[in-house]
Amino acid sequence: MKPVELDIVEVPEGLFLMGANPENDVEAEPNEDPQRKIWLSAYKIQRTPVTIDLWNQFLKSTNYNWHFYEALHSFYKEMVNNSPSGECPITYVSWFDAYEFTKWLQSILGGSYSLPTEAQWEKACRGERGQLYPWGSEEPDDYYTLPPFSKTPISVGTRPDRQSPYGCLDMWQNVAEWCFDWFNEELYCFGEECYYNDPTKTVNPIGSTTGEFKIWRGGTNMWQTGWPRCSYRGFAKSSFRHPSLGFRVVLNL
Repeated sequence: MKPVELDIVEVPEGLFLMGANPENDVEAEPNEDPQRKIWLSAYKIQRTPVTIDLWNQFLKSTNYNWHFYEALHSFYKEMVNNSPSGECPITYVSWFDAYEFTKWLQSILGGSYSLPTEAQWEKACRGERGQLYPWGSEEPDDYYTLPPFSKTPISVGTRPDRQSPYGCLDMWQNVAEWCFDWFNEELYCFGEECYYNDPTKTVNPIGSTTGEFKIWRGGTNMWQTGWPRCSYRGFAKSSFRHPSLGFRVVLNL
């Protein structure tokens, strides 16, 4: 079997500014509030999303029963054949599919691989100081040249000039990405202030232990009006698949 090669970058331990402040960010949505300081342990994260090539390596190594592939074999072959290259992100994967991929990495590489928590994803995207976008706080000027207007995901790493403070790419365009957390629909109220996120969880936070929806982050202008802000949160059922939804993995240290 071909050796598995992961391009990963390290995010050091420490504080970062998570969430959005509606007074300073006009695109902020209620489920991004409150903005607060979060402490995370060190971890490593893939520089780019998992590619078609790497996903096919997983399928061939495990004979994993990818339901999308079984149900739409010919369509998947057409999707792969029509992609610019095997370096495009894999899509049409459910949260469960992505989770099985991380278990495969654990079995062959021996590390604590997982999907990123949304806190890990957001810190990798925006760095420590809470900038709006991976590259800073300046709005993008190429909105209509990117997916979905370009009709298909693009090869990972196409725009190195748009990297995050830790060197991550494709967090600002291309595909949305599954995170580990369940989406919490409960409100946390403190006096007159109510939030979708529990502001008391400030050290290695993880969402609810159960739920109906899983969090996804990032993506394209197909997904949100605030594209592609690092604090934007989306959610979908864990069985959901979409042509603009993929994932990347983290290695917990």
